[in-house]
Amino acid sequence: MRRGLIIAGGVVVIASPIATWWLIGDLSEATRDPPGMYSISSPPEIPRWLLVASGVMALSAGLVSLAVLVRAERKGHLERGWIAVIAMLAIAGILAAFIGRLITARTIGASIGGGLALLIGIPTSVALICSATVRSIRILRNAESSRV
Repeated sequence: MRRGLIIAGGVVVIASPIATWWLIGDLSEATRDPPGMYSISSPPEIPRWLLVASGVMALSAGLVSLAVLVRAERKGHLERGWIAVIAMLAIAGILAAFIGRLITARTIGASIGGGLALLIGIPTSVALICSATVRSIRILRNAESSRV
């Protein structure tokens, strides 16, 4: 795989949780009056302009990189299996951002959605990462054996 395609894959994986965090936005039910509670902790203090700028840049870079990868796969420059590996890692990042938004939302009372997201989302993310690792090892072994 060429260096540019590796960079494009990395951009998709890194940009997906950043863009997701920005697109979802604050999920708080409660305002400051009356003060709500946080399930685990408050979200990080990120200036609004920085959140918007990084979200727009991540979404743009991620979509452009995804288009580059799909085009390279269609032209035969990228093995089909790598798209699945990148997609699994990007989905794990999207899940992490979604879980982060749920558990850092201010609520009045219990945050059942945050707890369910932790119970279901974390094992799903781990399974996606493990599956992507196994699949990438298989792709690399197949490529190595076909060269010999």
